[in-house]
Order: sequence, then structure tokens, then C-alpha cells
Amino acid sequence: MIPAELPADEQMRLIDLASYELQDADTEVDFDDLSALVAQYFNCPIALVTVIDSDRQWFKGKTGTTETGNSRELSFCNHTLLHDDVMVVEDASTDERFFDNPFVAGAFHIRFYAGAPIVSTDGYKLGTVCIYNVIPQKLSGQQKQALQLFSKQVSKLLELRRKNILLQQRAQELITLKSAVFARFIHSQEEDKKAIAFNLHEDFALGIAASLLVLQTAQKNDQRRISLIADAIAQLKEIIVNIRMLSYTITPNMPDWISTDQLILKFIEKIAVAFPFKITVEDNGLLTEASADNTLCAIRIIEEWLTVLLKKKSISLVNITIASGDQFSLSIQDDGLRESFAERKMEVIESIIYERAHAQGGTVELSQSSKGKNILKLLLPVTK
Repeated sequence: MIPAELPADEQMRLIDLASYELQDADTEVDFDDLSALVAQYFNCPIALVTVIDSDRQWFKGKTGTTETGNSRELSFCNHTLLHDDVMVVEDASTDERFFDNPFVAGAFHIRFYAGAPIVSTDGYKLGTVCIYNVIPQKLSGQQKQALQLFSKQVSKLLELRRKNILLQQRAQELITLKSAVFARFIHSQEEDKKAIAFNLHEDFALGIAASLLVLQTAQKNDQRRISLIADAIAQLKEIIVNIRMLSYTITPNMPDWISTDQLILKFIEKIAVAFPFKITVEDNGLLTEASADNTLCAIRIIEEWLTVLLKKKSISLVNITIASGDQFSLSIQDDGLRESFAERKMEVIESIIYERAHAQGGTVELSQSSKGKNILKLLLPVTK
């Protein structure tokens, strides 16, 4: 018996094979069905769909045997990996590579073998589609071509499998990332609640308690009563102002006589000086009625996306466009370097922009202009 040499690309072949997650003893229905078809077509008792790892051959589809695999060293298919086309052994008992192989000399009594390599999209031979018989046999040119077609069909099935694996991995990564974002969002909400509770206790409750103490003192002090009452009134007025400011922090007041676009413009005007790039605004002037939900969502997304853009040193100009029709539309365009949509999508998710838009029944779109500018577009149902 002459063992097959290892392919020149063996290490890369094994890495490519691992990406399909095939190295186990389980057969698969699609490959079992295909092996049954191969056995019928070639009128052979045994047909296999195999993959070959570093030391073992696995049967992923099989007809005519109950085995799950065998040693790579004893495998006929190990030799097929060294061929680009179909390898045929018409009579193994007279072939110096196989005449003393246990599958030939032993109880299996194998005589005929033919195998076509399964080639991945990256060009690596992963295994074979092969047939065996216990009597010598020949293959015609047409039959060899048919066996190659079967192996190409397996290659297509494997590629679909790998794409499904990648999709599942990406879906799991996205779920993990969104879970982390959601946890961070909840944490930020809890921090806001703690800050509000601290203000309520430290500033307001203690302030009111101090005012009551001043008023109680005024009741007992005729000489300073007027000045003490004046102090208490001033202190209570300050507390009322602080309560209003805290209320605006939680939910800013949206007067119904100021349009949404004007509120957004005022907000951009106030924050623009804090950024190193120039911010311009285009407004179609169609938003004549206030929309508190649209305004709050837009303002928070503008603030969050500008914070993302702040980390990019290549940006010199950001243009914000506000428009309204059937939907409220906000577009943020920057002149930064082009990035892949995958990178931008990750930034949208990590900055909680998607969650904010989705909570309002809206969507976030990413695109690039004809001039190569990066665009983030927010679309919201118009609310009043």
C-alpha cells in the first residue's frame, strides 16, 4: 500500500474545510439523497459524499454502508485530493497503491473505485463524491463528466451551508451587540433616575425644609419676621425655577406656536460652536405645526450622531436637512472619508440611534451621495 502525499496547500485546505463545520460523524439528508442518486446512476452498491480532515475521512452522505468514516491513511479519496479531475481505479487488487489495503484484501473486497474532488469556492479540495464496487469496472468519458457534475452540486450545497453559518454568526453577533446597547441604554436611564432622585432630595426637599425652618423662625421672631419671610419666598422661588429646569431636562416644553424645524434650528445653533467642523442647515419651511415627539427624537439623534462624527478627524463640513411631507425627514450629510455600510451600521447601533427611531415608528437609512458624501437619514411618521 502506498500512502498518498499531502496536498501542497494542506494547511490552507484544512482552514477552509473548518469554515464549513463538517468534521463530525453525522450524515446529512441532502448528501444522503445525493449519494443514493449517485449509486443508482452508476449502478454501484456503495456511494459516498466525503470530507477529509487532518487524519480522518468522514462520510457526510452514504449509501451501501453503515460506517461513519475511516482513517485518512486507508482512504482511496485521500489520493483523489491530488487530482483535478476524476480518479478511477478499475481493479484495486492489481493497483500497487491499494492491493494490500484492508478494504481490498479484507472482508470488504473492494475492487472498483472512482472519485471526483469536491472543490470549494476558494479552490481547495475538501473531499470527494465517490463510488465503490466489489467487481472491477470501467467508466466512460460521459460517466466521468457526470461524476464531476455531482461533485459540483455538492460544492454548491456546501457554499450555501457556509453562507448560512455566516448569517447565523452575524445574527448572533448582532443580538449580542443589541443586548449590550440595550443594557447600556437601561443603565443610562437608571443613571438619569438617580440624578433626578438626588436633585429631588438634595436640592428640593432640603431647600423646602430650609424654607419651612425660616418660616418657623419668623413666627417666633417679630423683629426679623418680614426679612425672614422674604428670604423664604426667595428660596422657594429658586426651588420652583429649578423644578422647571429639571422638568425640561426630562421632557422639554414644546410650545404649540413654535414649529418643529425652528426648535431644531435653535438647538443646532446652540450646540454648533462645540464642534470642530462647520454645521450648515437646510430647511424647507414646511413644518408649520409643533410635533413634540418628532422634535425630541430628531434633537437627540442629531446630538448623538454629531458625537459619533466628532471622533472622525477627516470631517470639515456637516449639512443637516429638515423636510416634511408624508413623513418627517432629517438628513445628516458629512464630507468624511468613505466607510463601509457595515461600519456605519455598527455606529448607528452603538449610538442607540436605531432604538430611538424605532421607538417612534421610524427608520434610519444609510447611503452615499453622487459626490461621495456620507448620509444618515431619519424618517419618522408625522405626529402633532
